[in-house]
Amino acid sequence: MDFTHFLPEETPFKVRFHYAVTGMSEPKKCGCGCGEILANPKSEFISGHGNRSAIVKERKKQAFLDRHGVENPSQLQSVKDAKKATSMER
Repeated sequence: MDFTHFLPEETPFKVRFHYAVTGMSEPKKCGCGCGEILANPKSEFISGHGNRSAIVKERKKQAFLDRHGVENPSQLQSVKDAKKATSMER
């Protein structure tokens, strides 16, 4: 009996084994909403997809607002000045 029939054919044995041992009956998908199946079912996101999550984006935005008083680094005067200086050098 195949306990991991719901996983794609190319799924590594290690991942299939984890799904079979834990009794998971459906694939765990990436938390960012892309729909890709996680290679490591213990993770929440595929590598590099953590920044796509709306929760993470909101947390970053709030932290920057608390620390610097603006929502985006491009709104800081120091960043604007640095951009202008770099552009003048070219």
